[in-house]
Amino acid sequence: MKRFFLLLMLTGLYAGAGASKVKVQGVAPEYAGTKLEFQYIDNPITQHYRTIATCLVSASGNFETEFEADSTLLINISLDANNGFFYAEPGKTYQILLPPLRKKTIREQRSPFFRPSLVHLNILHSDSLELNNLIATLDSTFSSSLQKNLNAIFQNHSRVHAQMIDSLIDHIGRSNTTPFLKDYKQYKKAYIGCMLQSQATSGNIRRFLSQNSVLINNPAYLEVIDLLSREYLRSISTKRGDKPIEQLIGEGDFTALRDRLTGQQGFSQEVAELFLLQNLYDGYYSKDYSTEGILRVIESMTTKSSSPLLCKLSQGVYQKIIWLSAGSPAPSFSLTDQSGKLRTLADFKGKFVYLNFVATDDYSCQEHFKAFLPLSANFAKDLAIVSLAIDADFSKANNFFHSKNYSWTLLNAADSSELLKIYNVKSFPQYVLIDREGKIVNSQALSPYEDFQSQFSSLLQTEHIKQLREQSK
Repeated sequence: MKRFFLLLMLTGLYAGAGASKVKVQGVAPEYAGTKLEFQYIDNPITQHYRTIATCLVSASGNFETEFEADSTLLINISLDANNGFFYAEPGKTYQILLPPLRKKTIREQRSPFFRPSLVHLNILHSDSLELNNLIATLDSTFSSSLQKNLNAIFQNHSRVHAQMIDSLIDHIGRSNTTPFLKDYKQYKKAYIGCMLQSQATSGNIRRFLSQNSVLINNPAYLEVIDLLSREYLRSISTKRGDKPIEQLIGEGDFTALRDRLTGQQGFSQEVAELFLLQNLYDGYYSKDYSTEGILRVIESMTTKSSSPLLCKLSQGVYQKIIWLSAGSPAPSFSLTDQSGKLRTLADFKGKFVYLNFVATDDYSCQEHFKAFLPLSANFAKDLAIVSLAIDADFSKANNFFHSKNYSWTLLNAADSSELLKIYNVKSFPQYVLIDREGKIVNSQALSPYEDFQSQFSSLLQTEHIKQLREQSK
């Protein structure tokens, strides 16, 4: 299921108005000296995290923090190789139990496919009707029941098996009337209903979504959205006289697209916009539609959506798409080089920068370093090669460079996990080409073994021709 694990950690847009304090405390001696960040995802489409509170675990293992919330939030805490999460209700105090500390291995740190293990944190001194305990029980019951009855529901469309799971869900937490839990249970059942019909029909969407508010802070709701919205635009038939969906997207016509979903498909405006946003975001990266058209539609949605919530979500999606796009400013950095000097991106202004994220003890990276030598010799005037090493021990990386007589810039990026996220680094080595003014040329640049030299020569030639034209004016 697409985004299944990520959706477990989703939460809503946070607002301070009318909020109540949430207090969190605990004792975890293993984590002494660790900075804990309490985060939520404020945009479930782009998976953008926002930090709501931080605290330092004391030498004795004690930690305590507080934050404000005006609705139930799903709080995530990064715990190295684990990701802990719990549901926080406004005005409550939580004593949480952190799992045994497990550090990521070097292989896990460098793997683009590694995902931390999800751990629903235990709430100490809580009863069985506490929200976290109920949702943990509900999730466990739902998962095991669905696994046992998957074929009967999905392939044989057995309503008996679906109703059995519905009954199990209804039975959990009957006396807890929390609106969040009620919605959570409703959309767990809706998920089964969607699977029973095995397709994202407009009838399913009207039945489960259109008559209700958009619950962007509820993971069960978002699972249903994900299931039903998947490639939904492609399934819409075109009536005689109507423009195809692809044409409307190509023209950047947000209003016409929304009207098609609200009129022909019977969606509410908010649901129509949420579906559009999800499909256009996915379509931008899969190249299913005109990327220019998608940008125009989403840009319109940032101001023309029907609610502040959808406008804000659209703004986040738009910023994520244009981030690291050609012509946008390259994110800066401040890192020490081989000699201990602090270097920033601005230090290389006037040259193109071939930024590469590497691990000097990695075989692939070592092979690529060899290919840097002709680049460094042939383009010394125009190209700065800058290697950002993630090695845990920078002195070893530095010694390796010295032993090979490599002369280009090596920077210590061992403690720069945020920079790796900003540059969307998924594997090593990974390359970014930046122009003389510090703007992105290509955030997924070719490696030296993919004929980067030929491509860069063409870029310089184009630049030279442009300069001659400017001089002749």
